[in-house]
Amino acid sequence: MKDAPTLIYDKSFIQTLGMEEARWLHHHYHVVIAPSLMVEVLSNLKKPDLKISGETHIGHITSKIPTHEISPTAFFKDIMRLELLGEDISLIRRPYMLHGEEVIDADGVKGVFLPESEETKAIRKWTAGKFDKDEHLASEVWQKFKQELDLTIFRKNPIWKNAFKHARTVEDVFQIVGANIEANQLLILEYLVNYAELTEAEGQAVFMEWTRLGRPHIARILPYCVHVMFVDLVFLGCMTKGIVSDERVSNMMDFTYFYYLPFANIFISNDKLHKKFAPYFLQTDQYFIKGETMSDELKKLSEYYRALPEDKKQGGTYRWARKPPEGQFITSMLYDKLMPYWRDHSSSESVKMTEEERKAFFKRIEPIMEHARKHHPIGDV
Repeated sequence: MKDAPTLIYDKSFIQTLGMEEARWLHHHYHVVIAPSLMVEVLSNLKKPDLKISGETHIGHITSKIPTHEISPTAFFKDIMRLELLGEDISLIRRPYMLHGEEVIDADGVKGVFLPESEETKAIRKWTAGKFDKDEHLASEVWQKFKQELDLTIFRKNPIWKNAFKHARTVEDVFQIVGANIEANQLLILEYLVNYAELTEAEGQAVFMEWTRLGRPHIARILPYCVHVMFVDLVFLGCMTKGIVSDERVSNMMDFTYFYYLPFANIFISNDKLHKKFAPYFLQTDQYFIKGETMSDELKKLSEYYRALPEDKKQGGTYRWARKPPEGQFITSMLYDKLMPYWRDHSSSESVKMTEEERKAFFKRIEPIMEHARKHHPIGDV
């Protein structure tokens, strides 16, 4: 996994970048692809008011996403389900990835092989202009859903109106949500079990384990589940009080990006709702950057690298631009905050192998390569 600050962006940001800016973004950051981005992009396939075809529009976006430089994180409900069933979901600003396969190298050292994800396959397909029937149908369903869903039913619901009757501001909503989660532990656990769609037997096992542990605070043993619930309740509270419009179904989609904030250091968006709410959901080791600010930063980086003498740009970019340039760059400042050791030049130099070392290395990983060739052959787009 790339040793770089992790970053999530939304469609409003990536679609505004030029190819060169997108290249340096994915080069200097470990980009985590949130499922929300995939849904948001695919929904444009059948969007009625585009000036170009949906296929072309999506291809323009996905062409800026190099699949070898990204790590898709799992769908939030899958992660919730695993956490409820006892999996330790570490919220350490790294993507939570499923489907890893245990492999053993020639020296007997165990590791995990991650086959190509469905997300990266889809991005490659979409960039090539290929969409299957299910993808066309999914986009049609989403567009119909946007037209038919009436969010006012939530605002008019007497339960929500009563719960947030004293709220006037975003801060008030956050405080009310936090207090209710704190005071209703049993109800919270029941809600989470139902929300994650556990079977009856699985749900009983969850309650038995919680009781066996002495009924600890839910947020301590299920931090990710509580985070997702917090996001949902804040959305409902803000919509009930008119802080978030109930006339735009897209607001609901925009809020789902917040489900995935625990898996990245940085969130970037041009969206007004994201700009307003993201700072409230971020922790002290996380940063929200406005899309236009990062766009200017990437243009600045592009200009810097273009100006380098050709003799300084020998070999691939991971040789001569392995780390960001020092100076007045936002990227360098983020590295300072999130990876303070990056300025240790000895740690950033490319490792040079002798021919003997190179042969030994490939011999060691041959069992892993054979596993990949046998179980995950590279096919056509």
